[in-house]
Amino acid sequence: MLDVNFRISRLSARRFKLAHRYVMKQSMEKIDAQRDHLGLEPFKPGAQVTFKGKPYKIQRRTTLASGEAAVVLEGEKEQFVISANQFLAGVSC
Repeated sequence: MLDVNFRISRLSARRFKLAHRYVMKQSMEKIDAQRDHLGLEPFKPGAQVTFKGKPYKIQRRTTLASGEAAVVLEGEKEQFVISANQFLAGVSC
């Protein structure tokens, strides 16, 4: 049987500062948004492209919440958003 008797306690100010310092020192992935946007420059909205072997129309270019460049692709029966890195890796004109 699972033991569910546990206690969540508040952190003291000193322990909170230590925990906060540890979290803030963790390295985060850097996104080079400018390079991604420049990579999408040749692909204008309305252009027809082949992505992973299927034809798609570029609806628009956009930016994800993370700041990363993205593209909205529309196929015959589907429409989806894909990051610039994934799009550039799988696209052919």
